[in-house]
Amino acid sequence: MKIALDFDNVLAETMMKWILHYNKKYHQHTTKSEITRYSFWGNNLPITKKDAVDIFKSVWAHWKSLSPTEEYLAAKVNLIADIHQVDIVTSVIPTHIKYIERWIKKHKIPHNKIIQCETEEKTKLGYDVIIEDSPIVARDVSNAICLLYDQPWNRKIRGNNIIRIYKLKEAVSVLRGQL
Repeated sequence: MKIALDFDNVLAETMMKWILHYNKKYHQHTTKSEITRYSFWGNNLPITKKDAVDIFKSVWAHWKSLSPTEEYLAAKVNLIADIHQVDIVTSVIPTHIKYIERWIKKHKIPHNKIIQCETEEKTKLGYDVIIEDSPIVARDVSNAICLLYDQPWNRKIRGNNIIRIYKLKEAVSVLRGQL
């Protein structure tokens, strides 16, 4: 079984760091729970997509300060990788793959390879299971299972091929028992 594992906000807590940069730059007090839309620029927040991407570039460039989304992350991913092939599939800009590689190495996250693609392409790569936080990917899943990693921007998403998880150990349980 082939598993696509997302990076941003599934492995690395990029949104928390993004919000810190945003709040400092725009003198705001926004919290993660207020980001209720995946494409939050122009919706939740009064900024353009370019502004949001520029902040993400800064966040990824400071990869050393990105925290894992949860404790014992490497051990949890290792449980998945012991049973199935795990690829990190991310939509970061190609020039930032090097930062993801360094972060993954620093945090000892087991994986087969890293694949960069557009968010909308993730469901077309032939994975059996996609562990993801994007509601776009979750909605587009038809020939796979989406283990939707709970985030404020995906809480309204439901579907036949979607199983909501709150921690990666839940993904381990689903992969061992239900697939």
